Amino acid sequence: MGTAVSVTSADEILSTGDIISKDETDYTVSVKGDVDGDGKITTTDFLRIKHYLISGGATADGSFANADM
Repeated sequence: MGTAVSVTSADEILSTGDIISKDETDYTVSVKGDVDGDGKITTTDFLRIKHYLISGGATADGSFANADM
């Protein structure tokens, strides 16, 4: 996570964890619902949330902060 990006068009997909720089300030992108960090909300995100809930909330990373919708 934490990939620096340069957005050159409106067609580019920003993913959770990407870093946008503006006026020498860095901003980390957080796409709500995008648990796996691919920039899209898909069934994979749903399945990861489902597994998280069934397992009692055990996770090794902070990706579930984006699950808060």
